[in-house]
Amino acid sequence: MSEFTGARIHSVRVVTQGPPEFPGVARALDGLHVRTRAATVRRQILFAAGDTVDTLAVGESIRRLRRLRYLRDVELSGVRCGSGSVDLVLTTRDDWSVKPKVQVRSGKSEVGVTERNLLGSGRELSDTQTGSDDGQTEPDAGPHVSKRKTFHSSASVKSLSDEREWPCR
Repeated sequence: MSEFTGARIHSVRVVTQGPPEFPGVARALDGLHVRTRAATVRRQILFAAGDTVDTLAVGESIRRLRRLRYLRDVELSGVRCGSGSVDLVLTTRDDWSVKPKVQVRSGKSEVGVTERNLLGSGRELSDTQTGSDDGQTEPDAGPHVSKRKTFHSSASVKSLSDEREWPCR
């Protein structure tokens, strides 16, 4: 981008690509992914049409985008227009954003799922179900009855761009 330093930005086009395809039968899951919206990417960049190319703003924008856990790759390219201005193309490739969680330990189990890019918005949605053995048996229970189990459920929504979190109640 240094060859474009100081040139006026004529346009900024954002191209979002889905994650790499699964092989074979698992390819059917590819249709479930919602690509990151261009507006979600634009919220992170520090330059726009009409600005001049500033390599510090460009570098910081790229760093911001690469820090997001739902993007696998970010690339910025430019083409000089006839008038000396520059057309920029910002290309992002999504990563798979659904992350399952399964933990089983003595006396405790946890199952959950996190969507790190809810509907392409850059927001994170988590739901976790936890079960634990509280160590007590039911009153008047026979010798073949297991210990009492307690279950807990929690959900939250997080904005990954500013790390704010809102618990769902």
